[in-house]
Amino acid sequence: MKPAFLHSWERCALLLPVDCAGLVPADRDVEGVVEMMLDATQCYQAPLTKERLLDWQASLFPTGRSGMYPILAGALRDNTKGPLQVVPGH
Repeated sequence: MKPAFLHSWERCALLLPVDCAGLVPADRDVEGVVEMMLDATQCYQAPLTKERLLDWQASLFPTGRSGMYPILAGALRDNTKGPLQVVPGH
């Protein structure tokens, strides 16, 4: 069972012995990185499953876009455009 979503200021209040009053809310992309890193560091003994990897990807790309390009977030890449190619210099 996954923990309920917490904003960074809520995690701060729960995990750190500091006053979080007046903190500016973080952007959604920052929240995604924080969520992934907290899961990776606090649940390091949990198996690294396909579902967990896809959850991390979805948290990093919550809009389904990478910059100006649409991406398939939270799912495996399909090969409709051919196999993945790594081209140096591009």
